[in-house]
This record gives sequence, structure tokens and C-alpha cells, in this order.
Amino acid sequence: MAITINGSTGIASVDGSAGSPSVRGTDANSGVYYASDEIHASTAGVSRALINSNGEMGLGVTPKSWKTGGDFRALQIGTGLAVIGRGSGDEDRGGISVNYYVNTSDTGKYIGSGHANYLYMNDGRYDFRTAASGSADGTISWSTPFSIKADGKVGIGIESPTTLLDIRGTAGGGETGVKIVNSANEYTALIMDANRTSADNALGIIDGRWNGNQNCAIYLTAGSDTTNKDDGGLQLQTRPSGGDIASRLRITGSGVWYSSLYSSNTNAGLSANVFVFEDGGMGRSSSSGKWKKNIETIQDSYADKILTMRPTWYQQDDTKVNIPQGQNKDWGYWGFIAEEVAAIDPRLVTWKVADYAPDPNNKTGAPIRTPLSEPEPDNVAYERFVPHLVNLIKRQDDRIKALETKVAALEAG
Repeated sequence: MAITINGSTGIASVDGSAGSPSVRGTDANSGVYYASDEIHASTAGVSRALINSNGEMGLGVTPKSWKTGGDFRALQIGTGLAVIGRGSGDEDRGGISVNYYVNTSDTGKYIGSGHANYLYMNDGRYDFRTAASGSADGTISWSTPFSIKADGKVGIGIESPTTLLDIRGTAGGGETGVKIVNSANEYTALIMDANRTSADNALGIIDGRWNGNQNCAIYLTAGSDTTNKDDGGLQLQTRPSGGDIASRLRITGSGVWYSSLYSSNTNAGLSANVFVFEDGGMGRSSSSGKWKKNIETIQDSYADKILTMRPTWYQQDDTKVNIPQGQNKDWGYWGFIAEEVAAIDPRLVTWKVADYAPDPNNKTGAPIRTPLSEPEPDNVAYERFVPHLVNLIKRQDDRIKALETKVAALEAG
């Protein structure tokens, strides 16, 4: 092997090979050798690393022909991994990829058959990209399931998150969501901690939206002790069709307040008129005349009907009803039978019009409603007896006064 040495070219005309490198030590088959526009490093007679004419470097592999023109510089390791840099002016861009390269036509391609992955770092952000399985030199189509913006916002299923954690998806069956599993004998937790300065301020919000419309929410709120900040509350909010979202149930640190008991046609005054709807909901009725129509004075005949009702003593049937905790199934009670009262005056009972049963397929908890063929008297509305009793008392009072007048006249005569 001839060696040429001169003052302008240095050591020249010595290419060598993997088994006989031109620059080596005492080991005859390990060193540096040259090929057409390439520099190789070999050990044990095998090429281990090379730099090609475009500046790409391969470790244990001949690198693919990446895009030229200074846009890309790649270190390809093995058959798939690549560390990617960019040319002048793109100092803030680079990445690490698997089974991906950019060819001379500036098109992303698969190095070999299989899936592809790419961690792309650009302008201070991270994009984690994936591609479905493809064939060698086939064109890659990326998706970006995970991103971190320069301001720290994290996106799952979205490249441009607008909140600290922004999760987007189209899969159903619970696949789009957050799942926390602890296989140890410990609890899991979602902790919301905020340094609020005013009472009742939100500490955390679980917000339910329908195509962007805020329709329901759970508010975790600060309490009233703004000094110690050791009390809190809970608010449940819902929104009717065409209306505004509003608090329906509020639980404070010391009790419960049902804001849902106020409807749009009642005032917000105190009321003892609280009732339970057939579906388990709660309601409030107002006694104000401004919410009533067709007002008439009760007729004596209606009031007289309650005198025909049968007062009863009874026990609860523990095979059909749940006995409240702390009460004995053998205790007895005074009252009326709803069916008997309904037969005399149907306005003195409440009516059951449907049966409700849990729906195992409805995750919102909404029950299955089965309408009855005929309404059934369900509860005696004892508070509705008051007008009848007042009518009877007034008439009885008139009779007493009339008799007293007669007695007084007889005594005077």
C-alpha cells in the first residue's frame, strides 16, 4: 500500500479497509479507513461507525440518505434509532426517533417495517409523536398523543393545550378519561389545593360540558373561616334547557341547604313546605297568593267530608318497607289510610304515577321509569287538612257564640 506525503495534501492515497484500516495501532484490523466520501471506524475487521458525504453518522449501520442542504444532521444508531439535529438557524429544534428518517425529497419515511416514534423538540416544547405500522420507505403519517408546551401546559390527545392538563379524545367506553389505580392497601386521591382569600370561593371544580356547554358542575368551596382556612363546603350545580347553570344542593361545614327547592315562580323566603317528588327529587311550594289562580273559599261540604274519615292505629310492615334506623318494627302509629282518604277527597293525598328501578346500564344514576296504568294514592297530605279544620272550627265557633248569646238572653230574662 503506497503512501504519499507532501506539504499540501498531507498523508494521501491510503484508503484501507475494515480488515486493514489505513490508520491503526498495533491491532492490524482495528482503526480508521476511507471509502468514497466516507470515513469508517472498524474493530475486529468490521465497520462499526461511519460518516457519509451528507454528514450523517451511523453506529453499527449504514445511515439512510437524509435530506441534504443543511436542514438535518442525524446520528443513526443500529437499525432504527436516530438522534436528529438541524442546520444553522434551527438551533432550538431536534429530536430522537425510532424507525424514521427524512429523505432527500423532504418526506418523512419508515426506515424499516413496523411502527415509528418521534420525540420532537421545537421552540421549547416537546411533541411525542407516533405512527401506525408501515413498510420500509413508506410515507409516515404522524399523530401527536402527548405534548408539553414551553409554558408547561400538557396536552394528551391535543397538540396545543390551553390548560395545565388538557385531555382530548374520541374513544368511548371510558377510554377517554383519567384512571387512578392503587394495587396496594392504600387509597387513591385527586387533591385540589388553592390559596383563596374569600369565603365560599371555589377551591376546585369538576365541570361537565356537552359540546362546550357548561351543563353541570361540582364545586369544592372554601368555608367561612378565612383566617384558619380549615372549613369548606360542596356545591352541586345543574343547568335546565335554555336556562343558566345554578346551585341545586349546597353542603356547608355545619349542615345542608337545598337551593333546588326554589323554582322560578317562588320567592326565596323560609318555608316548611318541602316535599319529595316521585323520582326522589325535592321541591318547595309557596303559599303566596301571587302564585295562585282560581282562588275560592272552601265549601262547607268539603270540610265536612273529613269527619267521615277513619282514624287508625297501625304498624309498619317490615316485609315491604325499610324501618328507619333507631325505630322498632313493633312500634305503632296513628294516622289515616291513603286509599280511604282518596276515596273521600282525592286532593288530600299525593298520587303515585310511575315505578322507578335502578338502571344498571346508566352510569349517571338515572333510574328506569315505568308509568302505572292508573295512578295510585300513595301518601296522606296531612298539611292539606288545615283549611278543612279551620272551616269546621270557625263554624263551630259561630254556633258556640250563637248559643252563648241565647243563653245570655235567657239568663237576662
